[in-house]
Amino acid sequence: MTVFVNRLRLVAYAEDVIRGKQVVDRRPAVCGIPYTRSRWGRNDVTVMVPLDDVQALAEFVLSN
Repeated sequence: MTVFVNRLRLVAYAEDVIRGKQVVDRRPAVCGIPYTRSRWGRNDVTVMVPLDDVQALAEFVLSN
């Protein structure tokens, strides 16, 4: 399955999910907690979200 989500909608969703939460150094076991991911010299902040939430934001979905 391939899910296509408008980038601006995804950014707004992610910002809303992490608003007011502390960034942690290790990958959390639960969704919605932002964590740092330093790879290749970058200081990225990552957040896990449920696939159902991403599918709800989808413009369209392609099934294989």
